[in-house]
Amino acid sequence: MSNAWMRLLFAVFVVLFFIGCDQCARVKCLNGGTCYNGVCVCEDGYARPSCLKDTCFQVSPCKHGNCEYGYCICDENWIGEKCDSLDYVDHSGDYFGGFICDGYQTLSFVGVDKTSDRRRFQIRENEFNIVYNAIFQGPHNFTVDSQLARDYNGIKTYVHGSGSIKDKELEMEIYYTTDGDSDVCMFDGKRNDL
Repeated sequence: MSNAWMRLLFAVFVVLFFIGCDQCARVKCLNGGTCYNGVCVCEDGYARPSCLKDTCFQVSPCKHGNCEYGYCICDENWIGEKCDSLDYVDHSGDYFGGFICDGYQTLSFVGVDKTSDRRRFQIRENEFNIVYNAIFQGPHNFTVDSQLARDYNGIKTYVHGSGSIKDKELEMEIYYTTDGDSDVCMFDGKRNDL
């Protein structure tokens, strides 16, 4: 083999060696992005594949958020790749406030307990020995489906209603039915974090 062929073979080897070591040799960054260690660093400073813009799922776009550079940026209280799952906050604790029931007003504690299903929680009205379940309908709003809340000496109390819980405040309107008599009560209280 001649020296010319040896030099050519050596040059090809050196080029292939450096291309193999260059992690950016096969990476194409678009929209003003720059490759660094094999990853595109986009104009906004974030690392994203190829710095593509607005490439969120055409068939299934972001449900509760905005598409930015191919990724869903979720609205508050929403999570998931497509921003399609509520991120329920644990509001457990005792809330102190006022109950107003058919003109009668009293101060009381209402307890909120989490359950194994993050979409649901339990409400305890300690003064009346009543416990019932609520389910989130959105980040802060909930409903209380009609249910038996107390069976005391054969006297059954059923409840249903709705409310909201946010920033350590609980507001609700609950309808009670006992032996055919119905009452509506409103509660407005703040979480006692002592």
